[in-house]
Parts: sequence; structure tokens; C-alpha cells
Amino acid sequence: MRKLKCQSCEQIFDVAAFKPNLPCPKCSSKLTPSNAEDSGVCAACGKTAAESDVFLFCPECGKGFHVDCWNSNFGCSTYECSYFEVLKPMEIAEPVAPVRQSSFLQDEALQKAQEKAREEEELERQKERQKERLAYEGPILQDPLLLPKLKSYAVFAFGGMMAAAVLFASVLVVGYLLLWTIGALLGIKSPIFFSFVLFLLVGAGAGVYFAHRNLDTLLSD
Repeated sequence: MRKLKCQSCEQIFDVAAFKPNLPCPKCSSKLTPSNAEDSGVCAACGKTAAESDVFLFCPECGKGFHVDCWNSNFGCSTYECSYFEVLKPMEIAEPVAPVRQSSFLQDEALQKAQEKAREEEELERQKERQKERLAYEGPILQDPLLLPKLKSYAVFAFGGMMAAAVLFASVLVVGYLLLWTIGALLGIKSPIFFSFVLFLLVGAGAGVYFAHRNLDTLLSD
């Protein structure tokens, strides 16, 4: 008694006597081809078939296989047979992207644009780091930028005083007018001395204010 599977209707039948060209009782297709070889051994795994094993035969070469071996090998295991790996899924090749043909000028322009973008990105990072350094909120004497800040204040205060000294001569008239008002209240009688001191203080204050407003630019140089 043998158990054979029909590859057309996939039904399993008990066959008392094996012979070639056995018809399927259900669909009338062939359970065994005309060249079927009943050696009792699976052509794939090489094991002898037991009575409970379900067999099927290759329609082309006529060799017998366990159903599991046939399925796991995606069909016949004989390389020369037309049913070799007949059940194996077909591999669909992925479409190949077209190759872009770029000219030398296009490549050069692209490279310059990338370099410019990297420079701008680096500049932004430097500005962010500088802002983080300036955002110090601890004790004044422990400020890591205390000396650069004092230097900037001193430089611009001195510059403001020099500018005030140069403008002193042109605004001497204003000093005389202020002498009669503010100078009289402070007890200063010399118009030249009063005007000089006043414009030195105004220039120094303007220089310090400008330095304070532009610290982020000054310290980044």
C-alpha cells in the first residue's frame, strides 16, 4: 500500500499496486508518469519511504519524492530536469535609477554651493558658542571674559574721549551756554575747563555704551 498525492487536485490516495500511468480517481490526471521509478527511496533526502509517507512523482523525470522534500526543494531536485526548482518564486529585479550626466561646470557650481553652505553653518555655530560664553550670570570677578570685556570698555572709552577732544573746539560755543546754566550751579567759572570735562565724560559714556552693545562682535574677533 502506497500513499500518493495528485499534483493537479492535491488529493492523497492509497494505491494498492504501484505502476506507471496511474490515473487520479478524482481529476483523471496522472498520479504517476509513464517513466515513474518506484525505488522506494526519496530522490531528494535519500530515505526509504514508509507506508505512512506521502509520495509524489516528477512529471518529467519520473523520480519519487516525499511531499515535504518536493516542497522544500521547490520541485524536482534533479538539475537537468525541467521541473528543477519549478516552485521557486521568481525574483523581480528592482529598477535601476538612471545615471545623471552632469557637466564639469555643474559639478563645480555644486561644489562651491556646498562649500559656502558649510562656511555659513560653521559661522552660525561660532555665533552660538559666542552667545553661550557671553551669557554668564555668575559673580563678576569669576567671569571668564572679564578681562576681554574690561579691555573693550577701556579701548572704546579712550576712543570716545579722543573723539570728544577733537570735537571740543567746534562745540565751544555750546560750552559757554551750558556754563551759564549747569556750570553756575556746580561752581565752575572757566568755560574751557567746564566744556572739556563735560565732553570727556560724554565721550567716555558714549564709548562704553557702544562697546557694551557690540560685545558679541568685539570678543569674537
